[in-house]
Amino acid sequence: MSVSNRILKYLKEEAPQMARCIVVSDIPRHRVIVSYAGDKLLWAWSPNNNGLLCPGSKIPINVDRFAAEALVIEEVMAFLKMEGVNIKEIVYLNPAGERVDGIFINPPGVDTSDFLHICKKEKIKELYLRFIESGDKLSEELIGESIASGVLEPFLSLVNL
Repeated sequence: MSVSNRILKYLKEEAPQMARCIVVSDIPRHRVIVSYAGDKLLWAWSPNNNGLLCPGSKIPINVDRFAAEALVIEEVMAFLKMEGVNIKEIVYLNPAGERVDGIFINPPGVDTSDFLHICKKEKIKELYLRFIESGDKLSEELIGESIASGVLEPFLSLVNL
């Protein structure tokens, strides 16, 4: 009987909340799938290699490859925030069903084994988050940091959307 008590105790006290949203980062196929309330939302790099296909857009959005991940993260998180989804209710997975630590998309030509590419993607995400938090105001500081980090063009491709 101690086994059933242990399981019952776990379910009552320690079990994580049920997921309301599943986010799958399908890196090999260059896409992110969000499953929420029975619907599936898809962000994918276009097969023609000319931009990011997003929910609600009929044509690919012209965004730099390095900036695509920042745009997808912002759109997914904004959508879930509008729906009132708590961050603890989101499960992030890879295509194999294993948990990952967030949202990832790597369009063709973005090599995540290259340290410089990883740094650029992270810097763009940081700058774009600061841009959004400042009320979509582009400052000299953001421009200067993007130039110093070598990400001015990808950063501006996000800002100009």
